[in-house]
Amino acid sequence: MLLLARAGAALSRCPFRHPVVGFPIFDGESGAEEALDPGLAAFLSNGEPPIVFSLGSIAWAAAGDFYDQAAAAARRLGRRCVLLTGTGAFSRDGDRAAIGYAPHSQLFGRCAAIVHHGGIGTTGQALKAGRPQLVVPFFGDQHDNAARVQDLGVGRVHPAARFSSDKAAAALGIDPRRRSHERASRAGGTAGRGRTWCSRSVARDHFSHWPVRRP
Repeated sequence: MLLLARAGAALSRCPFRHPVVGFPIFDGESGAEEALDPGLAAFLSNGEPPIVFSLGSIAWAAAGDFYDQAAAAARRLGRRCVLLTGTGAFSRDGDRAAIGYAPHSQLFGRCAAIVHHGGIGTTGQALKAGRPQLVVPFFGDQHDNAARVQDLGVGRVHPAARFSSDKAAAALGIDPRRRSHERASRAGGTAGRGRTWCSRSVARDHFSHWPVRRP
């Protein structure tokens, strides 16, 4: 109750009118639009849309055999894949491409599906891209984000401890006619038409002009 009372007092000092800037889509520290690595861009342009596998900015450091299992799952499905491994330059081995990081807004929309850890930034980007998701949460809010993705009907949840090539392939079951693909596409289209999504720089500009008190 004490926290609620303090929050109420703080809210009472908020400006009477203020812009709603939406979810801050993050692609890089500068806040500017970033380009894909040329090797990755060429890979995407020369073949069918791949499956992307990512563990974000933290979980990749404790990936175990996640990326090996991920590549094997893509092979089982006859799909190309992109592995965002958290570190390292672009490399390619047949239908498998790997790179430490790629700007999600430039990559996700060109893929067949997105397998990720459920971090809020990656989840937001995946929703905006309108692609089906397989969320493999590791800790914290990732479990809640994963559950919400599944509740929306735009993806499924797969326990990190049981992630394997055969189970991941079965969970993905890439088929353009599946309902999750249709719902994900609609979700991405809705986000793209509105003002819900914005860059960090836009948010910063808005907040920097907030008055401290009501006029």
